[in-house]
Amino acid sequence: MRRQRIVALALCALAPLLLTAAPARAEGAEFDVVGLKLGMTLAETRAILHDGGYDADPKRVAEHRLHYNYSDGVHNNLQTDDFVFYIDAGKDTGEGVKKREDSFSLYFSPPPEEQRLVSISRYYENQLTPPTSDEYHAALIEKYGPPDEDTKVRMVWYFPAGKVNCVVGGFSPGSKKDIVYSVFQPAPGGGFADQMRNPKAKSLDDCASYLVYSLNGIGQAPASNVTASMVDVQNWARSTLESYDWVDELQKKATEARLGKGSKPKL
Repeated sequence: MRRQRIVALALCALAPLLLTAAPARAEGAEFDVVGLKLGMTLAETRAILHDGGYDADPKRVAEHRLHYNYSDGVHNNLQTDDFVFYIDAGKDTGEGVKKREDSFSLYFSPPPEEQRLVSISRYYENQLTPPTSDEYHAALIEKYGPPDEDTKVRMVWYFPAGKVNCVVGGFSPGSKKDIVYSVFQPAPGGGFADQMRNPKAKSLDDCASYLVYSLNGIGQAPASNVTASMVDVQNWARSTLESYDWVDELQKKATEARLGKGSKPKL
Protein backbone atom coordinates (compact mmCIF):
# COMPACT_ATOMS: atom_id res chain seq x y z
CA MET A 1 0.00 0.00 0.00
CA ARG A 2 1.43 3.30 -1.06
CA ARG A 3 1.47 6.21 1.35
CA GLN A 4 2.18 9.86 0.68
CA ARG A 5 3.79 12.27 3.09
CA ILE A 6 1.57 14.96 4.60
CA VAL A 7 2.78 18.50 3.95
CA ALA A 8 3.68 20.21 7.23
CA LEU A 9 4.52 23.82 7.92
CA ALA A 10 7.11 24.63 10.58
CA LEU A 11 6.09 27.73 12.46
CA CYS A 12 9.52 28.21 14.06
CA ALA A 13 7.79 29.86 17.01
CA LEU A 14 9.67 30.11 20.29
CA ALA A 15 7.97 29.77 23.63
CA PRO A 16 9.12 29.67 27.28
CA LEU A 17 9.11 26.27 28.95
CA LEU A 18 6.84 25.46 31.86
CA LEU A 19 8.20 23.83 34.99
CA THR A 20 5.87 20.87 35.38
CA ALA A 21 6.51 17.15 35.70
CA ALA A 22 4.70 13.86 35.19
CA PRO A 23 5.93 10.31 35.89
CA ALA A 24 6.48 8.22 32.75
CA ARG A 25 9.09 5.71 31.70
CA ALA A 26 9.70 4.02 28.36
CA GLU A 27 10.89 0.49 27.76
CA GLY A 28 14.69 0.54 27.72
CA ALA A 29 14.62 3.38 30.24
CA GLU A 30 18.07 2.43 31.55
CA PHE A 31 19.39 4.28 28.50
CA ASP A 32 19.45 7.98 29.31
CA VAL A 33 21.52 11.06 28.53
CA VAL A 34 21.92 13.25 31.64
CA GLY A 35 18.53 12.00 32.83
CA LEU A 36 16.69 12.47 29.54
CA LYS A 37 14.98 9.25 28.46
CA LEU A 38 13.00 8.14 25.45
CA GLY A 39 9.28 8.05 26.17
CA MET A 40 9.26 11.06 28.49
CA THR A 41 6.34 13.44 28.25
CA LEU A 42 6.79 17.11 27.43
CA ALA A 43 6.32 17.93 31.10
CA GLU A 44 9.01 15.50 32.22
CA THR A 45 11.42 16.75 29.62
CA ARG A 46 10.90 20.37 30.60
CA ALA A 47 11.47 19.51 34.25
CA ILE A 48 14.76 17.71 33.52
CA LEU A 49 16.04 20.63 31.43
CA HIS A 50 15.29 23.20 34.10
CA ASP A 51 15.65 21.69 37.53
CA GLY A 52 15.99 17.94 37.10
CA GLY A 53 19.75 17.79 36.79
CA TYR A 54 20.66 19.46 33.50
CA ASP A 55 20.17 23.11 34.51
CA ALA A 56 19.89 24.61 31.03
CA ASP A 57 20.48 28.29 30.37
CA PRO A 58 16.90 29.71 30.23
CA LYS A 59 17.93 32.01 27.37
CA ARG A 60 18.92 28.99 25.30
CA VAL A 61 15.76 26.96 25.70
CA ALA A 62 13.27 27.24 22.85
CA GLU A 63 10.31 25.23 21.59
CA HIS A 64 9.92 24.91 17.84
CA ARG A 65 6.36 24.22 16.81
CA LEU A 66 4.67 22.65 13.81
CA HIS A 67 1.23 22.19 12.31
CA TYR A 68 -0.18 20.03 9.51
CA ASN A 69 -1.89 21.53 6.47
CA TYR A 70 -4.88 19.89 4.79
CA SER A 71 -7.67 20.76 2.34
CA ASP A 72 -11.42 20.30 1.93
CA GLY A 73 -10.96 20.04 -1.82
CA VAL A 74 -11.39 23.77 -2.41
CA HIS A 75 -9.72 25.57 0.48
CA ASN A 76 -6.06 24.64 0.90
CA ASN A 77 -5.34 26.69 4.01
CA LEU A 78 -6.88 24.42 6.66
CA GLN A 79 -4.52 23.36 9.41
CA THR A 80 -4.32 21.50 12.69
CA ASP A 81 -3.50 23.12 15.99
CA ASP A 82 0.24 23.60 16.31
CA PHE A 83 2.28 21.30 18.52
CA VAL A 84 5.84 20.96 19.81
CA PHE A 85 8.08 19.55 17.09
CA TYR A 86 11.37 19.81 18.96
CA ILE A 87 13.09 21.65 21.81
CA ASP A 88 16.55 23.18 21.69
CA ALA A 89 18.44 23.64 24.95
CA GLY A 90 22.00 24.34 25.98
CA LYS A 91 24.51 25.91 28.34
CA ASP A 92 28.15 27.07 28.37
CA THR A 93 30.21 26.49 31.51
CA GLY A 94 33.61 27.39 30.05
CA GLU A 95 36.06 30.03 31.22
CA GLY A 96 37.25 32.83 28.95
CA VAL A 97 38.13 31.54 25.51
CA LYS A 98 38.11 27.93 26.76
CA LYS A 99 34.73 26.52 25.78
CA ARG A 100 32.67 23.91 27.59
CA GLU A 101 29.56 23.87 25.43
CA ASP A 102 26.65 21.48 25.93
CA SER A 103 23.53 21.53 23.73
CA PHE A 104 20.53 19.34 22.95
CA SER A 105 17.87 18.99 20.27
CA LEU A 106 14.91 16.96 21.54
CA TYR A 107 12.24 15.71 19.13
CA PHE A 108 8.74 14.60 20.08
CA SER A 109 6.19 12.29 18.52
CA PRO A 110 3.36 14.10 16.72
CA PRO A 111 -0.33 14.13 17.78
CA PRO A 112 -3.06 12.93 17.96
CA GLU A 113 -1.69 10.71 20.78
CA GLU A 114 0.09 12.26 23.77
CA GLN A 115 3.47 13.53 22.68
CA ARG A 116 6.54 11.64 23.86
CA LEU A 117 10.27 12.19 23.55
CA VAL A 118 11.45 10.06 20.60
CA SER A 119 14.86 11.52 19.75
CA ILE A 120 17.71 12.98 21.80
CA SER A 121 20.66 14.63 20.04
CA ARG A 122 23.53 16.04 22.10
CA TYR A 123 26.67 17.98 21.18
CA TYR A 124 29.33 18.40 23.86
CA GLU A 125 32.53 20.41 23.43
CA ASN A 126 35.01 20.54 26.29
CA GLN A 127 38.17 22.56 25.70
CA LEU A 128 38.67 23.25 29.40
CA THR A 129 39.17 19.86 31.10
CA PRO A 130 38.53 17.14 28.50
CA PRO A 131 39.04 13.49 29.48
CA THR A 132 41.02 11.26 27.15
CA SER A 133 39.12 9.30 24.53
CA ASP A 134 40.01 6.07 26.37
CA GLU A 135 38.54 7.49 29.57
CA TYR A 136 35.37 8.59 27.83
CA HIS A 137 35.09 5.23 26.06
CA ALA A 138 35.42 3.39 29.39
CA ALA A 139 32.85 5.66 31.04
CA LEU A 140 30.33 4.91 28.30
CA ILE A 141 30.77 1.15 28.74
CA GLU A 142 30.42 1.53 32.51
CA LYS A 143 27.13 3.40 32.06
CA TYR A 144 25.52 1.53 29.15
CA GLY A 145 27.34 -1.81 29.00
CA PRO A 146 29.30 -3.21 26.04
CA PRO A 147 28.11 -1.68 22.74
CA ASP A 148 26.76 -3.71 19.83
CA GLU A 149 29.11 -1.87 17.46
CA ASP A 150 32.42 -0.34 18.49
CA THR A 151 35.16 1.32 16.42
CA LYS A 152 36.49 3.29 19.44
CA VAL A 153 35.39 6.55 17.83
CA ARG A 154 31.82 5.35 17.21
CA MET A 155 29.80 3.19 19.59
CA VAL A 156 26.25 1.91 19.00
CA TRP A 157 23.77 0.24 21.34
CA TYR A 158 20.44 -1.31 20.21
CA PHE A 159 17.68 -1.94 22.73
CA PRO A 160 15.65 -3.65 24.01
CA ALA A 161 17.23 -7.06 23.50
CA GLY A 162 15.82 -9.16 20.67
CA LYS A 163 14.90 -6.22 18.43
CA VAL A 164 16.60 -5.33 15.13
CA ASN A 165 17.88 -2.15 13.52
CA CYS A 166 15.11 -1.03 11.17
CA VAL A 167 16.82 2.16 9.98
CA VAL A 168 18.53 1.52 6.64
CA GLY A 169 20.52 4.20 4.86
CA GLY A 170 20.77 6.43 7.91
CA PHE A 171 18.37 8.94 9.42
CA SER A 172 18.90 12.48 10.67
CA PRO A 173 16.33 13.96 13.08
CA GLY A 174 15.00 17.19 11.64
CA SER A 175 15.50 16.10 8.04
CA LYS A 176 12.87 16.92 5.42
CA LYS A 177 11.76 13.28 5.24
CA ASP A 178 10.08 11.60 8.19
CA ILE A 179 11.61 8.56 9.86
CA VAL A 180 9.16 6.27 8.05
CA TYR A 181 11.18 6.79 4.86
CA SER A 182 14.20 5.20 6.54
CA VAL A 183 12.15 2.28 7.89
CA PHE A 184 9.83 1.33 5.00
CA GLN A 185 10.67 0.49 1.40
CA PRO A 186 10.02 3.26 -1.16
CA ALA A 187 6.93 2.87 -3.34
CA PRO A 188 6.97 3.37 -7.12
CA GLY A 189 6.13 6.95 -7.98
CA GLY A 190 6.85 8.28 -4.50
CA GLY A 191 5.76 7.70 -0.95
CA PHE A 192 6.57 4.43 0.80
CA ALA A 193 5.26 0.89 0.98
CA ASP A 194 4.38 -1.35 3.94
CA GLN A 195 7.44 -3.54 3.44
CA MET A 196 10.29 -2.96 5.88
CA ARG A 197 13.71 -1.95 4.56
CA ASN A 198 15.40 -4.46 6.86
CA PRO A 199 14.08 -7.89 5.82
CA LYS A 200 14.70 -9.19 9.34
CA ALA A 201 11.87 -6.92 10.54
CA LYS A 202 8.30 -7.88 9.67
CA SER A 203 6.64 -4.94 11.40
CA LEU A 204 7.42 -1.94 13.60
CA ASP A 205 7.14 -4.24 16.62
CA ASP A 206 10.50 -5.71 15.60
CA CYS A 207 12.33 -2.36 15.57
CA ALA A 208 14.97 -1.48 18.15
CA SER A 209 15.76 1.92 19.60
CA TYR A 210 19.39 2.94 19.28
CA LEU A 211 22.03 5.07 20.99
CA VAL A 212 25.09 6.29 19.08
CA TYR A 213 28.11 8.05 20.60
CA SER A 214 30.85 9.56 18.40
CA LEU A 215 34.21 10.74 19.75
CA ASN A 216 36.73 12.96 17.97
CA GLY A 217 39.77 10.80 18.70
CA ILE A 218 41.14 7.57 20.14
CA GLY A 219 43.57 6.54 22.85
CA GLN A 220 45.10 9.38 24.83
CA ALA A 221 43.75 12.06 22.51
CA PRO A 222 41.39 14.45 24.32
CA ALA A 223 37.68 13.73 23.86
CA SER A 224 36.97 17.42 23.37
CA ASN A 225 34.09 16.95 20.90
CA VAL A 226 31.43 14.33 21.54
CA THR A 227 28.06 13.79 19.90
CA ALA A 228 25.27 11.48 20.98
CA SER A 229 22.01 10.46 19.31
CA MET A 230 19.29 8.27 20.80
CA VAL A 231 16.16 7.45 18.77
CA ASP A 232 12.97 5.52 19.52
CA VAL A 233 12.49 4.19 15.99
CA GLN A 234 9.41 2.08 16.65
CA ASN A 235 7.32 4.67 18.44
CA TRP A 236 8.39 7.60 16.30
CA ALA A 237 7.49 5.77 13.09
CA ARG A 238 4.22 4.44 14.53
CA SER A 239 3.07 7.84 15.83
CA THR A 240 3.99 9.44 12.50
CA LEU A 241 1.81 6.95 10.62
CA GLU A 242 -1.01 7.63 13.08
CA SER A 243 -0.65 11.37 12.44
CA TYR A 244 -0.98 10.73 8.69
CA ASP A 245 -4.24 8.84 9.31
CA TRP A 246 -5.44 11.58 11.66
CA VAL A 247 -4.95 14.34 9.08
CA ASP A 248 -6.49 12.16 6.35
CA GLU A 249 -9.59 11.84 8.54
CA LEU A 250 -9.68 15.60 9.18
CA GLN A 251 -9.49 16.19 5.44
CA LYS A 252 -12.27 13.68 4.79
CA LYS A 253 -14.55 15.31 7.35
CA ALA A 254 -13.78 18.80 6.02
CA THR A 255 -14.61 17.67 2.49
CA GLU A 256 -17.89 16.09 3.59
CA ALA A 257 -18.82 19.26 5.49
CA ARG A 258 -18.11 21.43 2.43
CA LEU A 259 -20.16 19.18 0.14
CA GLY A 260 -23.03 19.28 2.61
CA LYS A 261 -23.16 23.07 2.33
CA GLY A 262 -23.10 23.19 -1.45
CA SER A 263 -25.87 25.13 -3.18
CA LYS A 264 -27.68 24.14 -6.35
CA PRO A 265 -26.32 26.07 -9.31
CA LYS A 266 -28.64 28.57 -11.02
CA LEU A 267 -28.82 27.47 -14.67
